[in-house]
Amino acid sequence: MSFLAELLGENEPKFSVDLEYLAKKSLKPNVDLKLINELRKRSLLMLKQLGLDPHDTTLEELFMALNSFYAINKSSDNKFWVENQLGFLLIDHELVSSNYFDVRDNFEKKLSFGDRSVIYFRRLLYKKISDLYGGGT
Repeated sequence: MSFLAELLGENEPKFSVDLEYLAKKSLKPNVDLKLINELRKRSLLMLKQLGLDPHDTTLEELFMALNSFYAINKSSDNKFWVENQLGFLLIDHELVSSNYFDVRDNFEKKLSFGDRSVIYFRRLLYKKISDLYGGGT
């Protein structure tokens, strides 16, 4: 499964075929690789900003750390939230998002770890991919 497909919860091979089509049509063949690199770097910084070790942080630890951070930093224009809209941790096909709106929903709706939101992260990632490929045109 491709990394982007896994982040988006998409099925393979359809996702990769569609992405390859966009790359050929837009004449931008390596956009997905650059995006993946950018996402990984941003996510490592996000973990460090929260004081977490990127090498051994669990999904549950990140979920709790984000909820704790939100409890004292609820403004969506807080620098952390702005910089980490596409931050994540992905382990064994499970995802935790640092997107402000996902974290807000997790906190305000008192969602359990198993019911956590990732929808806003995925929507923004779809938009980012579309924008990078010129909207698919």
